[in-house]
Amino acid sequence: MERLRNMLLALSMLLKKWMLPLKSSAVLFYLLMLTLFAWLAWYTVDLTLQLADNNRQLHTLAEKQRHIRTVQVSFYQLETGVQRFILTGNATHLDAAPQQTASLYTALDEISHLSQDDHLQLQTVATIKNGVIRQLAHQQQYIQQRYKAGNSGQQIAMLPVDNTVDELLTNLLEQTRTGILAAGDRQTFYTSRLRLPLLLGGLITLLTLLANRSYRKRNRTLQDTMARREKRFRSFIEEAQVMMFIADLNGNFTYVNKKLAETSGYTREELIGRHYSIFLDADTVERLRIAYTEQYVYNKPHTNHEFLCTVKTGERKWVEQHLTLYRENGVVKGFQAIVKDIHEQKQLKLEMERLAARQKETQSRLQAILDYSTSIIFIKDLQGRYLLANKPFEEINNLEPGTAIGYTDQDLASNGATKSGNSDHVVFEKQQPLKVIETVTVNGAERHIFMSRFPLFNSDQEMFGICGIGMDITERVIYEREVIAARKMAEDAKQVQEMFMANMSHEIRTPINGIMGMAYLLDRSPVNTRQQEYLDGIKDASRNLLVIINDILDFSKMQAGKMVLEKVRINIPSLVAKEVMRLKPQADKKGVHLSYYTDERIPASLTGDAVRISQILGNLIDNAIKFTAQGSVKVTARLLETDDHNNTHVGFEVQDTGIGIPAEKQEMIFESFTQTSAENTRRYGGTGLGLAICKALVTMQGGYIAVKSTVSKGATFYVEIPFCSHADAEQEQETHAGPIPENLLLGKKLLLAEDNTLNQKVAYYLLQQAGASVDIADNGRIALQRVLETNYDCVLMDIQMPEMDGYQTTTLIRQTGSDIPIIAMTASAIAGEEEKCLKAGMNDYVSKPFTPEVLFNKILQSTGTPVTAIRPAAPVNGHTAPEGLTDLHYLHTLLKDDTIYVRELLQDFHDTLPGIIEELEQAAALEQWELIHYLVHRLKSSLSIVRIPTAMELAGTLEENALGRQHLNTLAAQVHQLTAILREACKEVAMEIENIT
Repeated sequence: MERLRNMLLALSMLLKKWMLPLKSSAVLFYLLMLTLFAWLAWYTVDLTLQLADNNRQLHTLAEKQRHIRTVQVSFYQLETGVQRFILTGNATHLDAAPQQTASLYTALDEISHLSQDDHLQLQTVATIKNGVIRQLAHQQQYIQQRYKAGNSGQQIAMLPVDNTVDELLTNLLEQTRTGILAAGDRQTFYTSRLRLPLLLGGLITLLTLLANRSYRKRNRTLQDTMARREKRFRSFIEEAQVMMFIADLNGNFTYVNKKLAETSGYTREELIGRHYSIFLDADTVERLRIAYTEQYVYNKPHTNHEFLCTVKTGERKWVEQHLTLYRENGVVKGFQAIVKDIHEQKQLKLEMERLAARQKETQSRLQAILDYSTSIIFIKDLQGRYLLANKPFEEINNLEPGTAIGYTDQDLASNGATKSGNSDHVVFEKQQPLKVIETVTVNGAERHIFMSRFPLFNSDQEMFGICGIGMDITERVIYEREVIAARKMAEDAKQVQEMFMANMSHEIRTPINGIMGMAYLLDRSPVNTRQQEYLDGIKDASRNLLVIINDILDFSKMQAGKMVLEKVRINIPSLVAKEVMRLKPQADKKGVHLSYYTDERIPASLTGDAVRISQILGNLIDNAIKFTAQGSVKVTARLLETDDHNNTHVGFEVQDTGIGIPAEKQEMIFESFTQTSAENTRRYGGTGLGLAICKALVTMQGGYIAVKSTVSKGATFYVEIPFCSHADAEQEQETHAGPIPENLLLGKKLLLAEDNTLNQKVAYYLLQQAGASVDIADNGRIALQRVLETNYDCVLMDIQMPEMDGYQTTTLIRQTGSDIPIIAMTASAIAGEEEKCLKAGMNDYVSKPFTPEVLFNKILQSTGTPVTAIRPAAPVNGHTAPEGLTDLHYLHTLLKDDTIYVRELLQDFHDTLPGIIEELEQAAALEQWELIHYLVHRLKSSLSIVRIPTAMELAGTLEENALGRQHLNTLAAQVHQLTAILREACKEVAMEIENIT
């Protein structure tokens, strides 16, 4: 087979060589001949293989025949020896019995082996073997009887003759002989058939040779054509825009093209026979002579040279020469070259080299500046080896000048260098700047060094090292500690109140989010009437509590003077209608008729704060419904006047038929935490902040609010607010409040910028369930790149992210000219956070925790899509929080008992938690408060999904203390307390993962 394969390969290569210059008809002919030859070869090989297989069968049958005869002979010899022993009693007749028995069984085994492919023969052999065993057993019985009789003269019966074995052996032998004869016939048949392919092969070879002769003749004609083409090609070379020449081995020109003559200023006649040195100075001539000699001696195929040449006019030009050996009939006769004018490129290269030299000089000067700088500066590679270290660094680490370069901190430890491997590791892993305060001992005194480490990236954004810049801040550290202590003692009650309210509302939001999320999902499942009543109660209570929290937050902002009003275009009639329709289900539930009227003269587009106007109207309408048991509530908006500043004044009235307000109470109801009576507080609930907030918002917008009421007859609240006119503005598309439908976000392409894996997966799940297509960016840099590459409908932007936070990312997006809607997402409850997001260029703001309805509505409002209907959410199964540290009720509810997804999220949390624990303990050991604040903030994001209440509370305290550098003496202990809780919780999460099927 190998020989045949090589033969076919050689033939195909030969045909390929022949066919290259031939036409398609010749190619088809040779392919046909090759196909026929291949078929004949296959046919011959197939016959040869069949003949070889037949020979193997013939050999097997011959071996089987030989072993059958061995069995017959051995069996006969055994039987004869036993008969003679019985007759004579001479035991020598039994001496050969063991060898004969062994030969008999060996032959039978060989027959069995050779008959493996014939089931019937195997059965026959087995029968023979059993018969032999029986016969040998009988022989043993008679032998024993003969031994017992001895010389007593007792007559012993002769061994009975059993012909069964002989008959079976005879039949088997006959079958084998028949097989041998058949194999012989097949061998004759295969041998005769081999003659046909040999004859056909000869015929095909003859036809191929005859055809080749004809095609060779045609090939000569083709060669003549090629010669003419070569002539035209030489003409093309002659007119080419690159210089070409041929020179003999002595360097004298034998051919130059037109371009070379024109460029050099010489005629061809002047150049032919002249030496190439006419263009070169002596040094260049010698250099090229050596190069040409080496190329000739060592038979180099080609070389490249750059040099200055002088043309006839005396002008010097840089050229690049590509030189090859010129051969005739395989013998080197000279050199041929292509020469390009590279004068401009060379001049540019030389200029760049001069710039590089100047840059090197500048770098030397920079090093001198670094050495005389008061800051500590160094650069390390990814292996921690120092690439640069200035003089202050060497001095503070007690190092000799230049000894740090190429060494790591471990290498320099014996010289007293600062060990900063832990901080470097954080920068390497996170690829983010790290600022720490390190304490070193200099001349026996402790010094505090503020060290800023940051990663260095090349043009491909690949990290190649880190840079550290440090400053001795010992005096400042001492001063700051004193200032911090003094500031802590001097905090006034207003600041404490603001932080308390913000923190309280933030902590309450976490369980409320779980309650509202579960109620939202449960509302989408089929429930009976009683369950629906319970569910409505949960929803009403949670909404009321959320209103209270929002009131507290707004009040906190106002008290701190951080409430900022927007100025956007507003459609007053649409805004009034939206608020009325939003609260109409609440009125209908109580049997209160809610209606509204808007003055047609109100301009379609005014400028003001739509959110705050909606908040004012919402509060007033909600109060009217709440304090009206039966009757009606009517909302009216009228155009009043236009003042000297071109402001359009609009008056709003909310009139109800409720319980009314006593005259003596009508002034105090606008004060903080005040209601008309304690009975009303118990009966109707609330914080007493709603009207106070309304009054503050109205006042901030330059308007006023008043009330007119009679007890038991109702009340009328009147609000007047000035707006800027925009008569030529386009009327904004109205949005209609209502239930949120399934697949609400179908067709929306969203970008989720979030670095926390758990938050990513939960948000992705909820948005995808609503029909949206979602991409995820792990940090602000990736988010910016995605926005530039892809057209999204909206971006959900987390505020705190690595590499680039939400504020920076939004600013850069806006600088590109993009107006893509951006919605901020943050768990911070500090007053002014929302205003900061809007100031950065974001379109809207969602405070965590949020209900899916809130998030979906924000997305729809930002993308200009009206909300038309709401349908219940998908059902969820109830879960009871397990005993212990972890409470997974919220996670199961949020993900609608999708056990596969719940397990995946828990596994992610379980896998990442040990790393966070280790980083926290390491940061505590190094007193890296900024890093602790960053890690705890990220941890809180995960704990908002996988609830660990004790850890969440402690993490909030840690985050606040680390950010404000407060209670630093107990901060490390708090970190260890937190990590201990997390370790136990990690075990519980592992058990929960195992329990999920």
